[in-house]
Amino acid sequence: MAVARGGFRIVLLLRLASIVPFAPLSYALGASRVSFRDFVLASWLGLLPGTFLYVYVGSLASSVSVILNGQAPAGHAAGLLSWMGLAVAPLALLTITYYARKEINQSIERELKHEQTI
Repeated sequence: MAVARGGFRIVLLLRLASIVPFAPLSYALGASRVSFRDFVLASWLGLLPGTFLYVYVGSLASSVSVILNGQAPAGHAAGLLSWMGLAVAPLALLTITYYARKEINQSIERELKHEQTI
């Protein structure tokens, strides 16, 4: 019922939070009454932060390997920015996950209260 009423929002939060593995969540959402448009758009938007994190970390792989091998990076500023970015990217993802889970739990509580009043 909650997915049918707040489909886009619920799907977006579930994709951001990564609480349930991707495939089982997709099957469950496919069996729900969420519209196809809401499912596709919310999934796309919800998966973007994680995708950016993976791409960013992958782009840093060569810089980090150069630094770990003791070779000087292209510049000290580049090395510093690489390490800072490597530290901040997972922190940003964890923050998004925390708030998404919090919102999902609040949404579930609201739905349970709504069902109890009926």
